[in-house]
Amino acid sequence: MEKPNGSNLLNKINQIDNKLRNLKKEKEDLQEGCKHLGETYLAFSGDERNSIRVYCSQCTKEIRYPNPKEVKIWLSKTKE
Repeated sequence: MEKPNGSNLLNKINQIDNKLRNLKKEKEDLQEGCKHLGETYLAFSGDERNSIRVYCSQCTKEIRYPNPKEVKIWLSKTKE
């Protein structure tokens, strides 16, 4: 692959940014269409590594904060 330079580099970066925006919008649309009725899982939030959230297993959307009981169970499983 040829390495871009100068204004070609900026063009390439802008194209990538546009693709990322379009993919993010497509992901959000798919997640909005999900009913979030299936399994869920707990994980650290992508934005805040010190915050645990509940995610939909089907679409991976962050759907809520876990309750204290869920956190306790999750933390005990991560120690094993």
